[in-house]
Amino acid sequence: MVQLIRPLNLILVLCGVVLGAWLTRMDQPVDWIGTLLAALALASVAAAGNVHNDLRDLEADRVNRPDRPLPSGRVSLRTARLMGGVLLGASFVLGAMVSLRHLGALVGIALLLWLYNRWLKHRPLIGNLVVAGLVTLSLPFARLDTPLGPALWVAMVFAFVLNLIRELVKDAEDADGDSGVGSRTLAVLVGTRRVRSGVQVLLAGTLIALPAPAVLPAFAGTWLLTCIPAAVFLALALAGTVGEGFPAPRASRHVKMAMVFGLLALTVSVR
Repeated sequence: MVQLIRPLNLILVLCGVVLGAWLTRMDQPVDWIGTLLAALALASVAAAGNVHNDLRDLEADRVNRPDRPLPSGRVSLRTARLMGGVLLGASFVLGAMVSLRHLGALVGIALLLWLYNRWLKHRPLIGNLVVAGLVTLSLPFARLDTPLGPALWVAMVFAFVLNLIRELVKDAEDADGDSGVGSRTLAVLVGTRRVRSGVQVLLAGTLIALPAPAVLPAFAGTWLLTCIPAAVFLALALAGTVGEGFPAPRASRHVKMAMVFGLLALTVSVR
């Protein structure tokens, strides 16, 4: 049942909210209780969206991921629907405890996730952009009333691009099943070879641009050193797209590791 909510992705959401609060702290102390509530609220709505996604993708997952909880029969549809409803309700309660602004944002995110699972996911590129944007929103979520500083902008751009790459790779992985259910993702529409070319351009561009934040005053001068692990995983991801084996699951994992180490580098490098 835990697999339904994709716990590793939720950990990234939680860490993103906490990191965003840290990067926007400026001269004010961080409200860690409010930040924790905001992180749990966002993770809950994301988990509800993941459950709804599995419910909507049941037929495609019978081909793409038969070992998932629903197509394998390990979790019933009724249990999944109940689980999604509880998670959504918990998200709204937690958000209201932080502020009405957070509650409103969570309602908007829930609606966007519903639209994505129902319709946007099956449209070329737009669904990928929506997911990348939603994940990126975790960074400013804790302090919605705080202006975005340069460090947070760097983190948001980095997170957006890497999540977009991961979404494109996943589309390529799911092309056969998506095609069978009439989904018109980018990989189905233009083919996995062209998607691979786009992924390679994005990975190479990110790798080349990675040292750029070192020139910003907000960074402590250690960025060029701390970003090395992220650069290594980006290079490994790029290497994983070469050859006939694309899409390779390890390429997606390397992108996720690059994101984790990049956000860690931001945590220790920002003044």
